[in-house]
Amino acid sequence: MKFLMLVCWDAEKMDAQTEPESSNDAADDESFPWLDDLQARGIWVTGDQLAPPRRARTVRVRDGKTIVTDGPFAETKEVVGGFDVP
Repeated sequence: MKFLMLVCWDAEKMDAQTEPESSNDAADDESFPWLDDLQARGIWVTGDQLAPPRRARTVRVRDGKTIVTDGPFAETKEVVGGFDVP
């Protein structure tokens, strides 16, 4: 059986990160005990941080044309900020 772990972060904290972002920005400030455990057991496959909410875009294809718009913009304090695959 395989799992995909979605990691939630504080939206304001992610939006406050400076550009360019490295994949370790959030990891420098926070501890992820589940990740340490997965890596210690040798079952972690991959994972990464996602772009902050301010960079969100929606991509749609209509009548063969690709339309890219800003958003979606959700009124929430937490966002999916990354993922891990054990």
